[in-house]
Amino acid sequence: MKVERWLGVLGMWVGVALATVHLRAEQARSAARCLRSESDRLAWRADLWALQMEVARLRGPAELRQRLQRFRDFGTEPATDSPGETGRILTFSGR
Repeated sequence: MKVERWLGVLGMWVGVALATVHLRAEQARSAARCLRSESDRLAWRADLWALQMEVARLRGPAELRQRLQRFRDFGTEPATDSPGETGRILTFSGR
């Protein structure tokens, strides 16, 4: 009876050891996923910042003057019917 008891205790210790190894491996995988997600978030944030800076540059007075001059050079003028709309329709001025 002593041998069976020792084998049972040994089996329990092996089960605990395997469960511990499995949990540690899963913890390492989860930490790697979190780190990858954080680096992706930082990359998206940098891209968003760059796009916001580009929008700010395009909305600046100098850029607006240049675009207006290009429209005039090509014989077109920006539509002024509805200034609240985001899309603009170009019309031919006939010059």
